[in-house]
Amino acid sequence: MLGKQGWRLLTNPNALVTRLFKARYFPSSSFAEAQLGSNLSFVWRSILAAQPAILRGGRIQIRGGQQTIIGNAPWLPDKDSGFISSSLPTNIASASVDSLMIPNHRRWDYAVIPLGTRHDKDSWFWLPDSKGLYTVRSCYRLLNSMLSPPSSRAWRKLWQLSIPAKVKNFLWRAMSNVLPTADNLLQRRVENLFLCQQARKNAYFPLIPDTPGHGSACWFKPCEGYSRGLISLGAVIRSDQGDFISAKSDILPGSFEAREAEAIGVREALSWLKKFAFHYVILEMDSLQVFNALHDKTSFPNGFGSIIDDCRALARSLGEVAFSFVHRSVNSAAHTVAQVGGSMSGSGEWRFVPPPWLVDALAVL
Repeated sequence: MLGKQGWRLLTNPNALVTRLFKARYFPSSSFAEAQLGSNLSFVWRSILAAQPAILRGGRIQIRGGQQTIIGNAPWLPDKDSGFISSSLPTNIASASVDSLMIPNHRRWDYAVIPLGTRHDKDSWFWLPDSKGLYTVRSCYRLLNSMLSPPSSRAWRKLWQLSIPAKVKNFLWRAMSNVLPTADNLLQRRVENLFLCQQARKNAYFPLIPDTPGHGSACWFKPCEGYSRGLISLGAVIRSDQGDFISAKSDILPGSFEAREAEAIGVREALSWLKKFAFHYVILEMDSLQVFNALHDKTSFPNGFGSIIDDCRALARSLGEVAFSFVHRSVNSAAHTVAQVGGSMSGSGEWRFVPPPWLVDALAVL
């Protein structure tokens, strides 16, 4: 809960509470750079204790890039750390992120972070949540993932013991090191308590000993769900009778999550449709995540949300656009165009007469 209050101080700079705390405790910085200082209230000390957890999961979504400094802000969407870990020359570390973009274009040389076109101000989002929204549950899970609790075998042994439930609860708290020992209370700034000196010892102990020799070497699999290198896009336009009108393929360099790549494909298709004077369009897609996000009224603060905002704005500019979710097998024509486009050196477009390699896929209805 303290993390939620800290997140509000970070993401709502114009709120009255934020302005009061800022004037008192961090007048020349944001909550992300705030330090303890002196003459602290218990409330401020408690909220600031949640700052490391917030910075662990919080990331800055780059939009315009003018407000974010390259070397001292967590703007990389990496799970381990949003800060740049390599050493940088002073002139680069102190520059704003927009200096890494192509001049006069909101575009990277090599796309690694989705950029929206509807907003200019960079904003914070919560990386552990798929929508980028801070929740107490996701923060709790993040903090749990940073701990090294006993193995699942130990927990299973504990819950299977034939002892009273209150004893199981005590053992669980002891194994999780959440008993109110003096050390734990002092870490939480609960002071001036005269307890037994024996209580100063930590109360963590495993019920089952570790396996000998464990942990000499570990293999870590790479992050799942990312498309690396190039994104191949494909779209097909057909009339209400099923007749072929046009097809387009394109290749974009970048490294995105699968859902971001799917959303970028929808955005590119909508941009392409602006060339045609259609009165009514049904845009079919086989990504359920993108489909649900487009129908959600919420605007998400992360990169995926920025792309979805672009898609909504493009759909409004086109007139009457309906989104439809279809199975991947029904969308085989678009996938065929994307696959062929991936082998080309650039974009391709075909009008009125389908290329021979697309004819069979168009027959699938």
